[in-house]
Amino acid sequence: MSGIQLRWDDDTHACYRVEMGLGWTWIQFKEAFDQAHAIIAEQPHDVNIIMWFKATLPPGKAAESLTYAGGTQPPNLRHTVIINESPTRLLDILVKNEDRKKGWQGPKIVQTLDAAHTYLQTLD
Repeated sequence: MSGIQLRWDDDTHACYRVEMGLGWTWIQFKEAFDQAHAIIAEQPHDVNIIMWFKATLPPGKAAESLTYAGGTQPPNLRHTVIINESPTRLLDILVKNEDRKKGWQGPKIVQTLDAAHTYLQTLD
């Protein structure tokens, strides 16, 4: 899989999924989150989001872009889970640093889609 894919994670539209494969840029990341947030905002109920990083992060402004995604969330976006399949823990460190700087209670970071679903089920 290459690029960024946007899709509902379930038939009830309770969870939206953004999948980052290979060959995407941070500009495309911001554009994808603008689209995802607009779709989520259209829902009459709260929606969770899963951000699935399937490869190493591209070069560029990672911290700025992750902060953008977190700072532009619609009011009905409830919980965020990040799946980090990257061979490094750079994403984990960036997310934790941005959360600390912004005073945010950050997203849950897991390793698999099953773990993301399990975590979200514990919150309902």
